[in-house]
Amino acid sequence: MSNIRAIRFAARWSGPCKSLARSLEGHIFPIELEVIDIDDNRSMAEKYSVRGVPCVMILKDGKEVARKMGAIPPRLIEEMISEHV
Repeated sequence: MSNIRAIRFAARWSGPCKSLARSLEGHIFPIELEVIDIDDNRSMAEKYSVRGVPCVMILKDGKEVARKMGAIPPRLIEEMISEHV
């Protein structure tokens, strides 16, 4: 079985990140949606070439298989995850 991770790169100072966080409140995904603050974990943001936030990424066996930028609706994140789980 492959290793799937869903990651949301964010920043505390970003308005779109705050908007996305509010829209995700109470939403349950098939796997955990990890949150990585780009200011606290610059190395992870650099590793995956995150140039803007919010950025939602799906990793399969450590490799990026999907990415969406911006304050996207929860249903799009659900679709991204479902395609790879």
